[in-house]
Amino acid sequence: FAPVDDISVPNNYVLGIGDSLVIQTMGSSFDRYELQVQRDGSIVIENLGIVTVAGLSIDQVSLMIKERFAQQLFGLEVSVNLGNLRAMNIFMAGEVKNPGMYSVSSLTTITQALYQSGGITDLGSLRNIRVLRNGKNIVNFDAYDLLVYGDSSNDIRLRSGDVVLIRPYENLITLKGESRRPMVYELLENETVSDLLTISSGLSQ
Repeated sequence: FAPVDDISVPNNYVLGIGDSLVIQTMGSSFDRYELQVQRDGSIVIENLGIVTVAGLSIDQVSLMIKERFAQQLFGLEVSVNLGNLRAMNIFMAGEVKNPGMYSVSSLTTITQALYQSGGITDLGSLRNIRVLRNGKNIVNFDAYDLLVYGDSSNDIRLRSGDVVLIRPYENLITLKGESRRPMVYELLENETVSDLLTISSGLSQ
């Protein structure tokens, strides 16, 4: 995994308290502002005043700020980018090597949080990784989807206060013989021998 702060920020990234914006103007004047989102969710731009940005995507904020400049200050080209990202606290619980509270970037996903906490113990499940938000289970992440099929759709970005819970495994199957990848696999309760062969890339020729 690359360091989380090196990851490109998606256009739908939602700004929150503690994020900073870098605004540059070119044309009739050349200025650069680096502004942090305050506790009320706003930034203060010189000559433009207060702009509420928390809860909006970076694309929405960029468009709004450019429109404000165009309405009040003429002859300027404006670029809006993210500066420093806010930190947030998450909790790693269950069968993780280093459980506890972590302060991480607001772009952190489940797999990145697992990496930062040392990974899963020998007793932990790769197929039943839960994210609890406000006491409710919002997603079950199956690492096999990513490792075997390349599907990262459930590797969601975490939010402040989330708990990542790794449950103990339930079913381990040792696959031997004429398989392309003979090893120990974790199977879910409703999976069959056919599923096991698919996960292991089938029979060897």
